[in-house]
Order: sequence, then structure tokens, then C-alpha cells
Amino acid sequence: MTSAAAADLCRNFGLWQDRAMHEPVIVTNHGRPRTVLISTDAYSQLKAGIEVRPASAAGGLTQLLHQLSQGFVALDGELTVKLANRAAELYFQRSADALAGARLIDLYPALTESVMSRIFSRIVRTGEPASFEAPSDLYEGQTIRVDAFPYDGGVGYLFARIDDDLQTRTQIAEGEAVQAMMAAHGQAGTARLTMRGTFAQVSDALLAMLGFDAQHLANARLTDLVPIGRRVAVGEGIETVLSGGSAVALDSEFMTRKGAEIPVTIALAATRNAFSIDGLALLVTPRRAAGEA
Repeated sequence: MTSAAAADLCRNFGLWQDRAMHEPVIVTNHGRPRTVLISTDAYSQLKAGIEVRPASAAGGLTQLLHQLSQGFVALDGELTVKLANRAAELYFQRSADALAGARLIDLYPALTESVMSRIFSRIVRTGEPASFEAPSDLYEGQTIRVDAFPYDGGVGYLFARIDDDLQTRTQIAEGEAVQAMMAAHGQAGTARLTMRGTFAQVSDALLAMLGFDAQHLANARLTDLVPIGRRVAVGEGIETVLSGGSAVALDSEFMTRKGAEIPVTIALAATRNAFSIDGLALLVTPRRAAGEA
């Protein structure tokens, strides 16, 4: 049974109160038991003559593991399965009882020698956790992330598919490559716009094209840079994209800092966070004015 010194109980009452919700806590004074801290439920059981049994920590942990959306597998020191949660059952299409006793090589034949057995054996030997990504043995084209750590004399590990994360990383890398190419090209200007159509970020190429400094365009609207006769069309293009439409492109003119009008082609596309559209991406390229050779 858990015990706590009276002084420690006073300093950390919240902690010991939580402990008492699961099992009685003996309060000591100068090392001698004096009182017992118990929950109101336990007190009611005592009054009714019902034996008070402490909650099973292991049972509570098992229930918690079954609630995880990630798969969890516990291995012994020989890398044999001891426990698997429900998410792992779904992933392997086998019950926890069927998984129990399986070797790591049975779960991941292609990965065991190359990655997992070496990493897991090192965790057993050193106690250092490890994380890595690997292709799925069971599902072609899928990738899983594994977070492994010492667990009950062996290894426990959490795993989950990360296909969406990898796709997002690829898209970010491609976007950065496109931005770098445009910057090197020098004739294509880009910007990020807010949901209100104001400039949030402007590339150096676009600033040079217009003759502005970045601070001059802070909080300015895209429609402020086009002639009055073009503002309705540009505004409608912005609304089309923000309302979930596809990307749009239109010919217009931009007014420079010196008051000149330069013919351009504007392209607008929506940017999205994890939940919804959060702004626009702008691409501006010079075009030849009507009548130019």
C-alpha cells in the first residue's frame, strides 16, 4: 500500500489526492502510520462492508493502449510479441492472441534484418529510444513511422501510417523549388495574399517589377495596384478562388511606383491549411502590350 509523509502530503496534496482515488494512501508522521487517505467511493464501500481493492495499474494501462489510434506492440527481450492493442490488430489483420508469441521477423519479413531488428536490439541493450520511418511490409505504397522505447524488459513501439505527411512534405518541397526557380528566372513575381486580398508576402522579383519596397505594400490590396477599369475583374477572380473555385488567370496592368502601367498576366490559386482555404498565391508575369511586336 502507498504511503506518504504528512509534510509531503501538505506540499503535494493534489498528487496524493489523485493517488487516493485509486488506492488508499497511508499518511505517516515521523515514520509512523497515523491516518489513511481514501476516496469517497472507497469510504462508502467500507461503510457498506465491501472490501476495497486498489485499481489495477496494469489493467488501466492496457485499456489506455486500446484507445490509441496508433498501433502499439510490446516485445520481450528476444523481440517476441507479448501484447498488441486494437489498432495493431486492425493493421496486421490478426487478433492480439494470434499475434502473441510471433517473432519480429514474422511481422516485418522484409524490414527485420535491414532496419528494425538492429534498432530494437539496440534499445534492449542501451535503453535509448529511437524513431524511424519505413515502408510497410503489408500494404504496398504505404509508409509507417515507428517510435520505439524500452518497455517492461523489452521494447514497446507505436506505429502509424504517414502517407499524408509524406505527401505534404513533397508538396512543400516542390513549392519551394518552384519559388527558387522563379526567383532565379527574375521575370516572374510571386506573392501571398490574405483572405482579404491584401499582401502578406511579396517576392523580390515582384517588388523590383513594381518599384516598391515591401513596407509600401504592407496591408495594400491587390486591386489597389491595377487600373480602375480592371478592378472588378480582378476582384471577381479573387472571390472565385476564395469561394473554392479553381485557379484563375487574367490579363491586366499593374501600376508601378512611378505611375506607369505595365501589362501583366495574373494567376491566382487558393492556399489551404489543414482545414480550409486560408489565402491566395499570386503569380505575375509581364506580357506584351497590344500592338507590340
